[in-house]
Amino acid sequence: MKYIILIIVYSIFIISCKTTEYVTVPLTEPPIIYKPSNNITTQKELLKEYQRSLIKISEWQKWYNIQIFSNYY
Repeated sequence: MKYIILIIVYSIFIISCKTTEYVTVPLTEPPIIYKPSNNITTQKELLKEYQRSLIKISEWQKWYNIQIFSNYY
């Protein structure tokens, strides 16, 4: 019984160590639309710019996931 449990645990370990394929994207300068503007002077402007950046990144992520047929959002 001890050896059977050991074999099962070892099998699970081997299966979990399976190589995962990742999509690699070269790092480049982000487009201007994703960069925050330089003329932020108040906290309110900062929050608005942060919100705009998150919306743009979310839009890109949705587009990218559609392109690679991913359901991960």
